[in-house]
Amino acid sequence: SMTIPNVLYAPKFPTNLLSVGQLINDLHCRVTFDDLQTGKMIGGGYEKGDIYF
Repeated sequence: SMTIPNVLYAPKFPTNLLSVGQLINDLHCRVTFDDLQTGKMIGGGYEKGDIYF
């Protein structure tokens, strides 16, 4: 399990949102997106300012 800092509790909001950039900054980690069937990485990018491309 993991603890995600700096969250906003919004019980009536219909879905959960997660800022990948904020997660990377807060936890000093890397995030990858993999195809669930093949396990292969499906994307990569870079950061410019506070935006990831």
